[in-house]
Amino acid sequence: MINYDMHVHSTYSDGTLSLREIIDTCKENSLKGVAITDHDTVAAFSDEAFINEKEIDIIPGIELSTIYDGREIHILGYYIDYNNIKLLETLDKIRNFRFNRTEMIISKLNSLGYDISIEDISGHVDKSSSLGRPHIARCLVEKGYFKDTQEVFDKILGNGKPACVDRYKIHPKDGINLIKEAGGIPVLAHAFVSKNSLTSSDFKELMEDMIRYGVIGIEVYHSLHSKVQEGTLLNYAIKHNLLITGGSDCHEKLDSHGNLILGSKGIDTENIIKLKSAR
Repeated sequence: MINYDMHVHSTYSDGTLSLREIIDTCKENSLKGVAITDHDTVAAFSDEAFINEKEIDIIPGIELSTIYDGREIHILGYYIDYNNIKLLETLDKIRNFRFNRTEMIISKLNSLGYDISIEDISGHVDKSSSLGRPHIARCLVEKGYFKDTQEVFDKILGNGKPACVDRYKIHPKDGINLIKEAGGIPVLAHAFVSKNSLTSSDFKELMEDMIRYGVIGIEVYHSLHSKVQEGTLLNYAIKHNLLITGGSDCHEKLDSHGNLILGSKGIDTENIIKLKSAR
């Protein structure tokens, strides 16, 4: 039974749900807890909704974007000390880079004939300290250039596309060490998401390196993992004594079929207890 969704994004990064809306949705759907794992920011944990919440177990987390062998790999950190100085200093560097990157992307879009400005993008950010491509994509859809954000990424904003600008590059080992220094539990996120294009041998090599770098868990359950992929990850986690996590990777309330995303993937209380004991 899913009691905890361990991968949720708020409006403090590229999600469309405020922290208050996330908490209310958890209550409406009988979830016991949720991990807020915004991209490269811990701004959500200064929100009054987090500070004052007594009913829902809100786990302070983060999702760090790293580059491994030319491939984008995400590392989740759970139970982090969101006041850790080194963590905050690193996130501040990333935030500044994200803003400059956004300006460079907008410049490219302008040269391609798209009428868009940084002021337009700010309308898609609710107190966000983690500006990114999804905000630009939503703005382009709103302006009528594309039918949805997926089309934006497929045609102009995705990696290798005309308006893409490389992200701030952190090696997984550095990201994992940063999470551990902040008292957190480092977990490999969505290993089989399509953009990673992992073969069986790639996966084996990736996991060996991630474990060597300090990862102690795998996100087994994810909205974009097939049942076969989840089985592969689960078997690997059991064999190598790794923590098992899972989450919806919720960015919006409903999917394209009108189904609730938050809580659609996650873990039970037993795995939460194991996760907590690893701190």
